[in-house]
Amino acid sequence: MAAEDKQTGYVDLLKKVRRFSIIPKDDPKQALRIQRFFVASAAYALNVGLSYAAYVWGAMEWQAIAGFMILIPAINIILYITFRTGLNLKFADPSLTIIQMCAAIFVTMFGMYFANESRGVLLMVYILILIFGIYKLNTRSFLYVSVFTLVTYGIDIAILRHFRAENVNLNIEYLQWLVLSLVLIAFSIIGGHISSLRKNLRISQSELEKSVATIKEMSIRDELTGVYNRRHLMELLEHEHHRISRGI
Repeated sequence: MAAEDKQTGYVDLLKKVRRFSIIPKDDPKQALRIQRFFVASAAYALNVGLSYAAYVWGAMEWQAIAGFMILIPAINIILYITFRTGLNLKFADPSLTIIQMCAAIFVTMFGMYFANESRGVLLMVYILILIFGIYKLNTRSFLYVSVFTLVTYGIDIAILRHFRAENVNLNIEYLQWLVLSLVLIAFSIIGGHISSLRKNLRISQSELEKSVATIKEMSIRDELTGVYNRRHLMELLEHEHHRISRGI
């Protein structure tokens, strides 16, 4: 009996494995979120590519590449499991936009510590990360992410000042931090405005669809009695006539 139960368990497990798909087929919204997650994950490849090029040209240390090989897969596996198991649905934003952006910013901060002369170039990666929030975040959320970005870069500068002061031009780092802060503030305002426009557009589209549905309903019902009018009955008769004709 125990052997049969064990065999049944293996069979059920095998069926579940066969039914498993990387992107769920029974939930379109979750499928779309996972697809967007894969697109965002592809941006990590760009980061790694730039970092490797900097390493080849002597502008970045090998520790950054090694760290990326550990951090990036770990972060993406955790995020994918969160999406695939539905844990993301417990968050206010099921797309986990801010969490994904902050994770990418943390990885970038790690790489920038070992970037040496290419640190200023990698600052552009922060802008690339913020682009992913344009369609989802409002100005306040953008500012939160911007503050997190500036804090992480500030931590980088503090650590560099403590451990590598002789190899770093701190005045340049301070200037880059200041320029980045101004760019992030402007980007947050513009990005939040774009997000607001998209939200208003969705609301307008929804209201338009409701208005069209109301007008259509008014056109086929009698205003006094609420029953279907002659126009609707004629349309139904014509539809049934065509259906029967096709059946013949």
